[in-house]
Amino acid sequence: MLIHMSSSKNMAGLFFLSLVTSAFFLNFAWESFHGLLFQNHPVMPASRYVPMMVEMSLYDASGIVAFYLVVSACLRILLWPTIPANVMIYLAVALLGAAAIEFVAVHVLHEWAYLPSMPAVFGIGVLPLVQLPLTGLASIVLARRFSSLP
Repeated sequence: MLIHMSSSKNMAGLFFLSLVTSAFFLNFAWESFHGLLFQNHPVMPASRYVPMMVEMSLYDASGIVAFYLVVSACLRILLWPTIPANVMIYLAVALLGAAAIEFVAVHVLHEWAYLPSMPAVFGIGVLPLVQLPLTGLASIVLARRFSSLP
């Protein structure tokens, strides 16, 4: 039993390390490209743009882990299987979370603004809206593979 628990802890540790790493790099790529659809970003010097993308990617990775843990709490299992029902729960949680974050950042705190080229739904950019659900799901799939979870 002790060996099984140790193996399970190692698997969980590897899963979450892989989840954070995958989420960071996927979101760094996403942020770097869609950042061009935000005001001031296209003319920002790389010395400011790259550190900002790193910071945003760390926030995104943290959000993905938080959304994953919300689903884990709902399902009462830490390493939940990626069956369609669980994936749909994750996508719903991540979509609602992304919508709330983006709405508050754009319309309440005025942290950033979109260029006219950013497609929007109800005043929320489509790319930021789908970012955390899609990069999160991809990160979960990659983390499960890296940690040898079925």
